[in-house]
Amino acid sequence: MENTEPVQLSLFDRLRRLRIGEVVPVPATDENVGGELLNILSKGLYTNPLDALREYVQNSIDADAQEVYIQVTGNSVTIFDWGHGMTLEELLQAREFGVSNKSMEENVGFRGIGIYSGFDLCERLVVRTKPANDKVEYVLEFEFGVMRKVLEAARKDPSRPITPLLKLLSENTYFVRETASDPAKSYTQVELQEITDEHIYRLADVKVVTEYLLRNLPIRFDPAFEHATEIEQALIDNVEGYKSATVFLKIDDADEVIVQKPRIPNLDKPIMRTVTVGDKKVAFWWACLVSGSVSLASDQFERGIYKDYAGFLYKVKGFTIGDRNRFRRYLTRIYDWWTGEIYVIDTDVIPTSARDDFEAGRARDTLDNAVRRLLSGSDNENNLQKYAVLKQQQRRADAVMVSIEERVTKIADTVNLGDFDQFKLYAQLEELNKQVKSHRSKATSKDTFDQLSRQISELQIVLRQEIENPTPVSERKKDATKSAMEKAESKSAQEDNETTVREESDTAVHEGNGAAQDVDVDVSETSTEDEEPAPENVIADQYKDQNDVAENVSLLQLIANVGWKIDDDMLVLLTIVSESINDVLGASSEQFNLLILEIEERLAELIEEEE
Repeated sequence: MENTEPVQLSLFDRLRRLRIGEVVPVPATDENVGGELLNILSKGLYTNPLDALREYVQNSIDADAQEVYIQVTGNSVTIFDWGHGMTLEELLQAREFGVSNKSMEENVGFRGIGIYSGFDLCERLVVRTKPANDKVEYVLEFEFGVMRKVLEAARKDPSRPITPLLKLLSENTYFVRETASDPAKSYTQVELQEITDEHIYRLADVKVVTEYLLRNLPIRFDPAFEHATEIEQALIDNVEGYKSATVFLKIDDADEVIVQKPRIPNLDKPIMRTVTVGDKKVAFWWACLVSGSVSLASDQFERGIYKDYAGFLYKVKGFTIGDRNRFRRYLTRIYDWWTGEIYVIDTDVIPTSARDDFEAGRARDTLDNAVRRLLSGSDNENNLQKYAVLKQQQRRADAVMVSIEERVTKIADTVNLGDFDQFKLYAQLEELNKQVKSHRSKATSKDTFDQLSRQISELQIVLRQEIENPTPVSERKKDATKSAMEKAESKSAQEDNETTVREESDTAVHEGNGAAQDVDVDVSETSTEDEEPAPENVIADQYKDQNDVAENVSLLQLIANVGWKIDDDMLVLLTIVSESINDVLGASSEQFNLLILEIEERLAELIEEEE
């Protein structure tokens, strides 16, 4: 009997029979996607074993974990969190390759490959998870070591057999349900078992792991950092999907380490703003300027332990993109005086898979231009470069004010003692008055300079009278002594009166059968601090905090602080000049400090002109 069943043509035969010019879809099969893709992506995207650690901790933070625990024991690493856990459906979705239901607006991990980041590191990956109020714990196990051996064998086979990706995953992934010990709680635990020797040594280095986590993950500030709460709340309010956590790191028998952003001292109050392009918000940033006289990158700033925090970082939902050197070209001289972060909120700006940059395109270029304008744009009157120059001028003016106050006080004391040269003191006050007028416009508090100016004028009136109608020194001393005695007697009488009033008050309180009587006291509280509104103009934002004034800064240090490069010949000359100034004036004298402040002022003006 003749066979009438239709003959199934192969794909090649069907394609060969197409009419010229006819277009048809080409179907793909499991065999068209080889298991080598898993090996290629794992090694290509996660070149550093710490990158895999980053992916698993990231998943914990995406799951709203407030704390993440990392335990390194022998050649195994465990990442545990008390996040919301995964249902059975969510766990199986996590296993999918290149598929993710995570929102780009809410999460950083959205490509669906993070769970395979440990493929090249360990023999086995075990994921245990449980949502709240579930009596069952779900366990998913990946035999990565077996998968690698299958791929290696296929590579060495002369016939080069195809190892389909789906087949590789299906035959080496196992699932089991276990009874949960605490049904009410939710959690996820990821364990990388039998990590190879070439990778475990880096994962077992406390310093290396801590620095990597701080550099790349949304780690919370140390609560002792005075601006921690303000910055954290601002990020929650302005960066959609922002999450952060504290990481606890325990390596073998070593003490547990709490991984937190450090408490950096000597920083100004943070500045925080949104970057907009037209009507579109593209980023939100915060920044703190050093309040002292040396930069974060200097060995003199807390022994150089905060160098890694100098400058700015790009962040997406808290996860770092690139490094702090990216923006250095925008702030050439004062970059290391800032620490801050720029959070990208434009969802059209997409991080690369390696998270070292953003995908090329118009959105990225628009963001970069906006940030450049923020930092040092010549068309932006509020850029951070100009702001820092203004703050430095304010500090110099405030330092001059402190020095002038001290000198005026000494002159006033000399006048009060009666033994003085009126011509010499008058000339000194005239010079001090010039400095007051020169620095007043740049000072934090102009009222203090005005008060100093009045005090100088009052002293000059006294000295001018002595110049026009000189009084013998002996008579001046006699009058000064008499005046001092009268003040002392007046003060003593006042203190005696206050003592009498207190004693009478105490007696009244304790009278009446030895029992204390009720006394009505009218207490009215008034606030001495007016809360300042958030400034609209960054440059006009005048902070009320007094900054520390650095003393005994050498000429060489002064030039280094403004970022000027010095060649060898010039260094020799400046060293001689600096040492000569120290020898002649004395490194702790008023004249030395005033000279350094004057040089610093002129350098700042020169830099400002160059800008």
